[in-house]
Amino acid sequence: MIKKLINFIKDIFLQKKNLFYINKDSSYQLFRAIERISNGLFASFLSILITNRKIKNTKNSYQLLDDIPDYEINNLSKAVKKMKVYNKTEIKKINNHDLDINFNKYSYELNQNHTSKTVRLDILKDELLSNIEVTKFVLNEKWINIIKKIYNIEPKLIDVTAWYTFPNNDTNEYESEEKTSYDAQIWHRDVDRLADIKIFTYLSDVYDIDDGPFEILNTTHSFNLLKLKYLNKNNFRVLEKNIPSKFKNKKISFLGKRGTNFIVNTRCLHRGKKIKNNHRLILELYFSNSFFGKHYKYNKFTRPNLSKRWDSYQNWKEKIDKFPNTYKYIFLGTL
Repeated sequence: MIKKLINFIKDIFLQKKNLFYINKDSSYQLFRAIERISNGLFASFLSILITNRKIKNTKNSYQLLDDIPDYEINNLSKAVKKMKVYNKTEIKKINNHDLDINFNKYSYELNQNHTSKTVRLDILKDELLSNIEVTKFVLNEKWINIIKKIYNIEPKLIDVTAWYTFPNNDTNEYESEEKTSYDAQIWHRDVDRLADIKIFTYLSDVYDIDDGPFEILNTTHSFNLLKLKYLNKNNFRVLEKNIPSKFKNKKISFLGKRGTNFIVNTRCLHRGKKIKNNHRLILELYFSNSFFGKHYKYNKFTRPNLSKRWDSYQNWKEKIDKFPNTYKYIFLGTL
């Protein structure tokens, strides 16, 4: 434990000296453990120490943004729907070498492998980031300006993801919540960075509760003396029955047509509501104020290298050259 603590302190100061330093996983895990104990205060302290700037503590956990224009969201949705998908839960169990060799075994067309047992399928990251329509959307500087204005930080793009969520058809309504829910359908906090700021865009219509809207418990991103009963020591998930009564009237469900757009400080408790009808397709842009935290391993599923073969290569290169501190990290990973 002493060795981990020493490495943790070293990683903090190396991160302060080098923006793109990749900390040890043990430091990330220790950060999560201390953040859990401090109930939000530790990340605020580290933010000031590493970035010399405190993240602005907003009144609400979210802000609604202007809907994406129809012509743009139609093109974006159409492009994403043509992309291959993979089962995130499945590939977590497979080493990177095997993923590279058997790439086609673990990625497929949507209608090829979707079964009633699969609640979530992610869009293949290699296809997502190589697409011109998606890249232009991601690299629009308005996102940076929005985050600067709301949170008073220099935003850094951590990740871009998109995924389908399907009805939980194979579950028994009498079983416990943790057995009948995909993990993201249980109330949880994101604690992967010093700040977890996400912009969500619906690529399918989410008109009512049965369509599985994104939900939050508003204002729960702020420090609160009330300790939560998390499912276990390794995550920040809270069962519905363990949500304090003072939080229950803070629930907000985001409903709207495709193109509905909102920004969330996902340190607040949030979840994807279970779906009963059709499916939900969503695009997420993940930003933070620092690269300290969780890091990704290189592979086409979760962390591809920037490739000259991509249609979007020039778009990425120009933006990275212009704003390296904002966009370079998304193509950095570990072996």
